[in-house]
Amino acid sequence: MIYRTHRTFALALTGAAFLFAQAPMGAWQTYAALGAAYMVAPFPDLDKNGTWISRRTPVADRFLSLFGHRTLTHSLLFAAGVGVLLALLRAPDWLLVGVILGWISHPLIDLLNPMGVHLLWPLPKKFWIRSPYGLFTTDTGSAGEEMIHWCLNVVFALLLAIMVLRYLVLDQTHVFAFFHLEGMASYWINRLTGWSVQPWIRHALRSLGVGAW
Repeated sequence: MIYRTHRTFALALTGAAFLFAQAPMGAWQTYAALGAAYMVAPFPDLDKNGTWISRRTPVADRFLSLFGHRTLTHSLLFAAGVGVLLALLRAPDWLLVGVILGWISHPLIDLLNPMGVHLLWPLPKKFWIRSPYGLFTTDTGSAGEEMIHWCLNVVFALLLAIMVLRYLVLDQTHVFAFFHLEGMASYWINRLTGWSVQPWIRHALRSLGVGAW
């Protein structure tokens, strides 16, 4: 995926996570975290020469490209390392959350590429994760990616509208319960999969400070 798609998906993923965690929509930190996710999303592509981000950071690009594309910097281990480093540097909660979500969003959307991602690096390459049988995949820069990018823009616009609406109306009167995305999404995920994701997501994000800026 190209950098524009990564950035848009980071916004959509972070916005959805904030709705689940009931982040304070009136706090500037919420929107600063969205901005951090937007800025960080292209960075895992430092492991490939010629990408949008590598052309702007040539020194890091030369070193990280030695590991191979979609390996080290696209792994869950590297994302965790970035989070630990920020925690050690005592980064504010909003920055920590935004950077982690922005970084993780990158390999997640790359799973839609036929090449897949080595999410579990440094395990052997047999653990490389790809879409089964090439389903729901699209090549980088293709018309399919352009469609995904357009759809993600629409999704984020809707999420942002719901976030603002909830702050202005829902959190005050609970009149428009139809727009309570958190409840609807968790209900249908539970019905379809049997998983109760709402408590886990809320606990994970709130342990990082979301909901208590």
